Amino acid sequence: MDLDALRFGNFSQLGEAITDWEQMAKKLATLKSDAKDNLGGKAAKARWAGENATITRSFVDKTAAEFADAHTQARTVARILGDTRDELVTFRDELTEVISQGIQQQADAYAIYIGADSDVKNDTNLRDWPQDIENSYFGTGSQQNDYRGRPAYKD
Repeated sequence: MDLDALRFGNFSQLGEAITDWEQMAKKLATLKSDAKDNLGGKAAKARWAGENATITRSFVDKTAAEFADAHTQARTVARILGDTRDELVTFRDELTEVISQGIQQQADAYAIYIGADSDVKNDTNLRDWPQDIENSYFGTGSQQNDYRGRPAYKD
């Protein structure tokens, strides 16, 4: 992932994927329960005899186990996506804060200068400097690497 993808990333689609996987996990939990209780329970109570009974019970047990596995996998995918999204949002917030601090520090450094009388001066009337510095690094006005006007996504 490059800097811009992280800095200006909209992770809402990842949030939608998490919701979808969580809903799938709930549906699979219902199917898992139905497979275990209904199919498995009925197969265990059935009065089947012979080779067909053995094969059928084995098939029902394996099918119920497959629903349990699918449920576990769906929950795992939802958790992995959730953790990834949370980490990306945290990294984006930290990156934004570090960039803001760096821009402010650079603006503060430019506010201090040596005047014509050789005295050190501090010009506190430079309110636009942080924005000018940010624009010089991240927005050229040529629409190439110009990020002004991009929305700040809140996930």
